[in-house]
Amino acid sequence: MLNTLVILPNWFGEVLFAEPFLRTLYQDGKHEVTVLGWPQAEIVLKNHPAVKAFIPFDEKGRDRSLFKKWQLSKTLKSHHFDVAFILRPSLSRTFLLKLAGIPKRVGFAHNKSQKLLTDFFEPADSQRHKAEGYLKLLNAIGLSATPSDYRYFVSDAERQAVEAFALPEKFIVLHAGANWDHKRWPIQRFIQLAEYLQKEFEYEIVFTGAEADRAEIEVAVAGMAKQPRVLAGKTNIRELGACIEGCQLFVSNDTGITHIAAALDKPVVALFGPTSPAFTGPMGDGERVTVLHKPDACPEIPCFDPQGDHPGMKSLSVDEVLAACLKTIAKDK
Repeated sequence: MLNTLVILPNWFGEVLFAEPFLRTLYQDGKHEVTVLGWPQAEIVLKNHPAVKAFIPFDEKGRDRSLFKKWQLSKTLKSHHFDVAFILRPSLSRTFLLKLAGIPKRVGFAHNKSQKLLTDFFEPADSQRHKAEGYLKLLNAIGLSATPSDYRYFVSDAERQAVEAFALPEKFIVLHAGANWDHKRWPIQRFIQLAEYLQKEFEYEIVFTGAEADRAEIEVAVAGMAKQPRVLAGKTNIRELGACIEGCQLFVSNDTGITHIAAALDKPVVALFGPTSPAFTGPMGDGERVTVLHKPDACPEIPCFDPQGDHPGMKSLSVDEVLAACLKTIAKDK
């Protein structure tokens, strides 16, 4: 068995993009896989059969100092890894692998960090999904894999935990949150969508989001004739995944939670504005996953600056999103 280390990417969704990569190593049957990443990455990969161990690395927090990084390099050295894959260009993390004396270090070509790698590959261009780019690194150990859907694993304990929310038998989840304001569809449009969906189906509506989203959602739903459930801020990520597992449709802005829904094989309607769904969109066949995006409405794709006017999300009308919902549910029946 090869003692294998995988350095994860940073973002929540990108950790899920790495799941087909991890699964390929696991299915090869020759790897014991340890992953290293931001502490929140462990939440995403909990219950995954491919992951033997998780090493947290909070580069902007407790592990920020040079002393902590040196300690981490010693920890990595003590594991005697045979090969390490780094899934995003990073000089600091690649240097840790070099310090740890890992003999085979595989990553992406970069003008600085590639000098510390034994094998490097050109990163995927923006027209190919990031998950596909990660798979390219497997060529360094003689493995290959075709792009596939990602997976998220919910435990029986997590399913039992969400029984306390007494969710209805049939429900639609509307996830109104997002990390950045310019990735949010206006909350009043979510409300209009919810009212239309209530008329079209017997399903109940459940609004989800972070604690920071709850007040806005509760104010917005107050005027609805039929009150939806509001779970924003009432679940942790793992519980939210277990809730989504039981829904008939998931509608969301571009968030990491969207990728959990897609990885759970749920019908998904994803709303994109300032980012590219071809590069970082939810994975899944077009019969089950629908992405609404008008790139011409945005001055720049991708755009990482939340300031100023961003018309991309506002360009998506309630009628367009409703039509996608009706079509997606019809396909799933």
